[in-house]
Amino acid sequence: MTSSRRRAILHLGFNKTGTSSLQDFVALNRERLRERGICYPKAGSDGVAHHPLAEALRANDREALRRIRDALSAEAAAGEDLLFSSEALASVTELDALRDLLADFDVTIVAYVREHTSHLVSWYQQDIQMSDMSCSFRQYAWQNRRVFGWQLESWRKAFGRERMQVRLYDRRVLADGDIVADFMGLVGVGDRDGWQRKPYENNPSVTGNLLFFKKLCNCFGGPELRAITSEIQQLSKLSPRFRGNLHVPEALVADIVRQNSSDREMLRATYGIEIPERKGALDGQPMPDAATLREDWDLVFGAAREGDMAFARLLAPFRIVGV
Repeated sequence: MTSSRRRAILHLGFNKTGTSSLQDFVALNRERLRERGICYPKAGSDGVAHHPLAEALRANDREALRRIRDALSAEAAAGEDLLFSSEALASVTELDALRDLLADFDVTIVAYVREHTSHLVSWYQQDIQMSDMSCSFRQYAWQNRRVFGWQLESWRKAFGRERMQVRLYDRRVLADGDIVADFMGLVGVGDRDGWQRKPYENNPSVTGNLLFFKKLCNCFGGPELRAITSEIQQLSKLSPRFRGNLHVPEALVADIVRQNSSDREMLRATYGIEIPERKGALDGQPMPDAATLREDWDLVFGAAREGDMAFARLLAPFRIVGV
């Protein structure tokens, strides 16, 4: 028998699984979604994602949750389903308040998981690019293991396995090779002709010597680091060597595969998700790439200096001579 109750769909956006692209899409198309009976509420959101809702849940802030509940009641029309998305939801472990908030809804939990090595590499690249982090990838991989299965356990126990939709984030198995198409199919929106979509990639992966130059800057920090994130994205267009994957040697890949064997097994046993066991090195650009270091330095430093970028001022102490 089909339930007549409204749906509440919660997307637990593990980072580096296309979450920003999906959130931008649904935020841009709020009105079209409402035409199909789905409300992507501004209540509990920062305008694009529901990070404030996740923070209120993590802090067990009952007053903030009461305000979100009242705002949801005012925003969502009678009969509309609700859709929420936030990277921070995945780390919420105490869910009683959320169950109370959504007591009148049929709840569905959607999460995408990713092969561990490619996930860690993409996460590492973003953290070097967006912060002052300067550790090696080996150290990063050891300190930042993403155990997807255990993070999903709180949600499974709170809402039940039957309400969980866990999917593999891999373009080879996503509908149309696309996270937006795959997710919207899950929520019952098939026709997306004419819907808005950003004409550029969200969170592009910076790699190679450009990422190495940013890592050098991170070693010394300073207030200008915050100013150069958008500059890095602009400079990455200078060469295809600056965009894409980071090379990871075979031995380190094997270590990561071993470290995450229990998580792969847990996901297979609980959700039927088969994460491929990666073999061999991860193809990509080395960091640094000695073969093109001088060429890339001249290219990046010259463009940054010509554009009067903060990046040029940060790079100036590292002038490369005789490479």
